This record gives sequence, structure tokens and C-alpha cells, in this order.
Amino acid sequence: MAEELLFVLIPALPLAWGLLALWPPVRRLVAAGGALPAFPALVAAAVLPAGAGAESPWLLLGTEWGLEPGMRALLAVSALVWAAAGLYARGYLVGQPGRWRFDAFFHLAMAGNLGLIVATDPAAFYTLFALMSLASYGLVVHTRTGAARRAGRIYLVMAMVGEVALLAGLVGVATNHQGLWPALALGLAIKAGVIPLHVWLPLAHPVAPVPASAVLSAAMIKAGLVGWLRFPPPADETVLWGMVLLTLGIVGALVAAAVGLTQRRPKEVLAYSSVSQMGVMVAALGTAWAHPALAGPLQAAVIAYAVHHALTKGTLFLAVGWLDRGGGGAARIALAVAALAMAGLPATGGAAAKALLKEPLKALPEAAGLGATLLALSALATATLMVRLWVVTRPMAGSEVGPAPRPMAVATTAVAAAMLAVPLLWGPLAAGLAASVNKGLFQTLAPLLLAGVLGAWLLRWRGDAPWGPAIPAGDLLALGSRWRRRAGPRRHRVGRGVEPRPWLPHGLGAVSSGLRRAEGGLAAWGGLGLALGVVLGLLAVTLLGG
Repeated sequence: MAEELLFVLIPALPLAWGLLALWPPVRRLVAAGGALPAFPALVAAAVLPAGAGAESPWLLLGTEWGLEPGMRALLAVSALVWAAAGLYARGYLVGQPGRWRFDAFFHLAMAGNLGLIVATDPAAFYTLFALMSLASYGLVVHTRTGAARRAGRIYLVMAMVGEVALLAGLVGVATNHQGLWPALALGLAIKAGVIPLHVWLPLAHPVAPVPASAVLSAAMIKAGLVGWLRFPPPADETVLWGMVLLTLGIVGALVAAAVGLTQRRPKEVLAYSSVSQMGVMVAALGTAWAHPALAGPLQAAVIAYAVHHALTKGTLFLAVGWLDRGGGGAARIALAVAALAMAGLPATGGAAAKALLKEPLKALPEAAGLGATLLALSALATATLMVRLWVVTRPMAGSEVGPAPRPMAVATTAVAAAMLAVPLLWGPLAAGLAASVNKGLFQTLAPLLLAGVLGAWLLRWRGDAPWGPAIPAGDLLALGSRWRRRAGPRRHRVGRGVEPRPWLPHGLGAVSSGLRRAEGGLAAWGGLGLALGVVLGLLAVTLLGG
């Protein structure tokens, strides 16, 4: 009974906190305690043993909870990042209008994200996944600028496509209909930022408030991995889908890094870094499926890599915002330490995570050399991206806005401390640290040294300009828009006359127009519109399930 209550509180407390933000008399209390709703997840990760489980027959269609192997660590670091971001928002959003809308959407998304990590049955997983995805729209459009609204429209289209596909796939899982698994894979791939379904991510990060960007990239993006680990492909198609994920992951890891080098703003660089790092994890998971004998160690390595990435990317985003608000030398140090950890500096989580991925490949002589080469290229790409991040944040170092609010400093420092401590204290990453030491110092430092030389040369040659052809954030969408402009209006006959024909087919044009109208309606309602829509949807599902 106690375990069930703790599992239920993981999504229930942040859900209640988000709804309380809609009630004006308690909005200050909700804003002040933005970190508190993540504590049930932290407590569960601390006290529940691996493999713990419970059932809630009264909830939805009968909800099953569980902490699968490795998920306890992912739950802990996700909850820590959410708690830190909630504290960070106290300083970052102080005095800003519409703070209550941010709190509502932030905590609804927290409920979905932390809940789906422990919800092991398809119905609960989907409900919480949908809650996280839809509530995130409010975080993307929070500032209500033109760029935010555009990013929100694109995010909403991608999210709705993903939700429909995920629902179809999970129905297939529940009914043992194997032919629907590709739909599930599509829905999860959108959330994981797999190329070419990544276009929402580099548009959403720059416009969202920093605490929202931190949880989007550090925690919510991992939902795709959780889904793939929990609902793998049919046994007779595992190798095929493994090769698909391996290919897409390699492309994502290298192409996203290359596009990230052309970005001018720190959050855009970090967004493409997330796409690249997710590519590494997706490729590793694909290798595990393609070689079932390595599934156990490689899947464990993927979870360890996700833990490292969550803490490091959370620190990077929070440090960038802290620096921008006048954090000064302390913020610059936090940013530098996190960048070095992401690049794989020895004795950090980055070196440990990469060593864990390499170790199982030694059992495959025919693939070990190729895998080591690809990981080395990925390490070089990541390190060069971190050099680029350092370059584009240089103008922020002289900001005279400060001193930054204390909650921002405390939150960033807490996540940075966890980033440094977890690889030393948590068994899997500690084993990775030992393996990285055995590999040799030069091999570990080589990508960092090469990236430093390459970055110094590019800095001298191009300065703060993009390191390559300037590619706008959203890359594929930008290329599509440029192609439409060059192609010009298409024309078709209507009776005897000739009228311009829109680029979009009629059906898609209607959908786009409908989305714009819907967005206008949501904007008129503010946070209340989407929050009530989500809550009413959950209520309907609950009643049907009962």
C-alpha cells in the first residue's frame, strides 16, 4: 500500500500543483514551491528497490507501476533536474507577466514526464506521455513572441502526429498486433528528436524560458528511450528495427553536430547538441537490438549515457541562463565544467558513458573497429560543439545585468554538483570511469585536443561567425521554405481563368489554417485553455476506464 501511494504521488503531486496555479489566491505559493512536486520521485528513487512494483486497479484501466532495472537512476536524475528547474524559475521569471501560466504548464509536464518513467502499462504510459507533450506546448509559446508562436505551431503539429502514432502503436502492444509497432516507433522517435523528425527541437529551445529548455532537453527528450526500452519491437523484427535505429542514430549524431556548428545562439547550439547526443543513444540501442547477445550490457550503457546527459545538459542550459542574467565568473565556471564533461574529459560522466558504450562492442570483432571509429567521430563532434558553445557565449560574459537571483545560482550549482558526483558514486558510471582509465589517457584526451585545435583555427578564421554555411535553426523546414520561395507560386486552371495555387495541398492547408485558429483560441485563453483541455481529456479517459 505504501509503495502504491508513493508511485501515485509521483505524477499526482505535480498534477495538483499545476492545477493550483489556475487559482489566483495560491499562485504565489505555487511559484515559491516550484521544486516541491518533484520530491515524491526523488524519495521513490531513494527508498524503493530496483524491481519494485505496485498496482492501482482504480486508476484508468488498471495502472501498473514499476521501477525496471536502470530506471531508478533515470527517475532520480530527471526529478533532480525538474526540482532544480522549478527552483531556478523563482529567480528567472520573477516579476514577469503570465508567471502562473508557466507554473501550470511546467507542473503538468512534470507530472507526465516523471509519471511515464514508472508507468509500465500501455494505457497509463500513453496518458502521461500525452500530458507531458501537450503541456509542453504552453512552455514553448510562453513568451508569446512571433518566433514562439511559430515554434509552438510546429511543435504542436509534430506532437499531435506523435500522439496519434503512439496511441496506435500502444493499442497494438495491448492487443498483441505486431503490425502496429512501426507507429509506436514513429511516435517515440518524434519525442526523441531522431533525424529527420527533430525539426521542432531547435526551434522550441531558443524561444522557451531557460528552465523549460533545461527540462525539455535533459529529461523529457528521454521519454522516447523509455518507450523503446519498455515496448521493444516484435522478436522476429528486432534485428531489422535495430539496423534502422542504428542508421538513423549515426546520421543524427554526426549531421546534427555539423549543423550545430553553424548556429549563433547558445540555446540553438545546445539544441543541436541534444539531437546529436540522442543520436548516439539511439544508435547504441539499435546495436543492442541488432545483436541480441549484447542487448543487456548495451541497454544498461544507454541508460547510463542518458543519466550522464540529463545532468550535463541540465547544467549547461541553467548555466547559460545564469550567465545571461549576470552570473559572472561562477556561471562561467559551471558552464566550462559541464562543457568539458559533455566533451568527455577524463574522470567525468562523459568519459564514463562513452567507455560503457565501447566495452560491449569488443565481443563483436567485425563491428568493434567501426563502432570505435563512429564513437570517436561522435566524441570529436561533441567536443567541437562545446568549443562553439564557448565562443557564442563569450559576449554574455560581460553582462552587467547582475547580480543574478540566488535561486538561479543554487539550482545550477546543485545540478552541476550531481553531474560531478554521480559518476563517482553510481555503480554503472563508476565502472565506466574505471574502463576509461584503462583505455589510456591519450586516447581519452585525443578528441578534446583535436577539437581544441580545430576550434582555435576556426575562431581565428571566422571569429564569431557560423563555422560553415549559415543554416537556420529548424534546418529542413528552412530549406523547404527557401525551396518554395524559389519555386514561386504554382498555378492551375479554374474554369477559363488562372489563379495562384498554394504550395500546400488543399487538405494540409486546411489543417494548417485550423491549427492557426486553434492557437489563436488557446492564446486568448492563456494557459487556462490548454490546461483545462488536458484535464478534461484525462477525466474522460478515467471515467471510461472506470
